[in-house]
Amino acid sequence: MTWTRLDDNLIATLFVQGLPERAFTTYVEVLAYGNRYLTDGEFPRRALALLLYSREEADERLKLLVEAGLLDETPDGWQVVGWADKAHQEKATTVENRRKANAETTERSRLHRTGNHSKCLPRSRCRTG
Repeated sequence: MTWTRLDDNLIATLFVQGLPERAFTTYVEVLAYGNRYLTDGEFPRRALALLLYSREEADERLKLLVEAGLLDETPDGWQVVGWADKAHQEKATTVENRRKANAETTERSRLHRTGNHSKCLPRSRCRTG
């Protein structure tokens, strides 16, 4: 599972830019989509069907976010500006690497508990590995 991070200043930033509340919710939805599907901030046009409002309303909200400099329009949809640095979200490769490392740790632990020490690390607490 991934988590979507929201900067403490996000609401103030959007307020200063004069964005309405509905633009804020759409921005959070776009961030959540990018994290859920590991897109590094890409929001494809086909994902508009996931939003709980009309296509016209979605287009209006996304246009506001583009004008505010939070999204860039692309041929296939939209891209969050500064996914990792400005929007403070993890890159897909970071999430995938963490998942892989966690799976390896879980596998070592599972094997260790069954008496198989073939994957125990040399400097671990395992006395037989």
